[in-house]
Amino acid sequence: MQLNPTLRSFRRLMYLSPVLTILSLTLLFWAYRPARTVQFWSQYYRPTSPAQIPLRTSPPTGIGPGLPGPHGQKVPLVAVNGTHTLLVSAYLEHRTGRREVRVIAVVLRSEGIAYRCLLRCQGQRHISAGDASFHWDHFDFAYGTADIMCPIPFGCETPSHIAVTSISVADSEVKGEEAPPAFLEVLNQETRSDSFSHNFTVCLSTMFDFTNTLQLVQSIEMLQILGVTRVVVYKTSCSPDIQRLLDYYTHTGGVFWR
Repeated sequence: MQLNPTLRSFRRLMYLSPVLTILSLTLLFWAYRPARTVQFWSQYYRPTSPAQIPLRTSPPTGIGPGLPGPHGQKVPLVAVNGTHTLLVSAYLEHRTGRREVRVIAVVLRSEGIAYRCLLRCQGQRHISAGDASFHWDHFDFAYGTADIMCPIPFGCETPSHIAVTSISVADSEVKGEEAPPAFLEVLNQETRSDSFSHNFTVCLSTMFDFTNTLQLVQSIEMLQILGVTRVVVYKTSCSPDIQRLLDYYTHTGGVFWR
């Protein structure tokens, strides 16, 4: 029995189809195997930030953020001896109704530390126990932002500087086995009674090797539509296009980056 030529062609295709499918899948997996993919993208991606400088974990005595350090450099963070805690800045708190100093810090969340606060008041040193509370937006990172609240003890009218230590190493510091703690200047000394220049400020997450210009423009424009008068951007590194956008919005007065 002779088959119709069309049926014969269709029959050949049925035999060839599995072979072609296997060959196609083999080529597809070979073309997009992980090693090749990484190699392909590495040809076009280059980090926009220079090599990171290791963070100094033992700052010189008596200096703090924003104050001159060795060779005229500024020390951005202050380490707490014997811990992984880094102090950023200290402010006199006027909002809680209690006399206390708020110290903003970066803390290893898995490290349970009992803090001790040393306050300088009119040339005298006072001691109080510090209580740390983490900000909720740590994104499950190992480190998170925390507020170390230091009550102002009786007899201390206006603290000018503050240092934070760990209770476990405080005795070692007294005996000279550890370097003396670095003191931060206590800012926000006066209570503000006038209105603030910005009613609604939004801080964006740290910008690291950021290149998405469309996302940045959409975010800033939407925030401004919702009534945000100032957007603060913490920039580590970004592309040249992003930098031009930041400069533009800074010039218009709606964005502050550092």
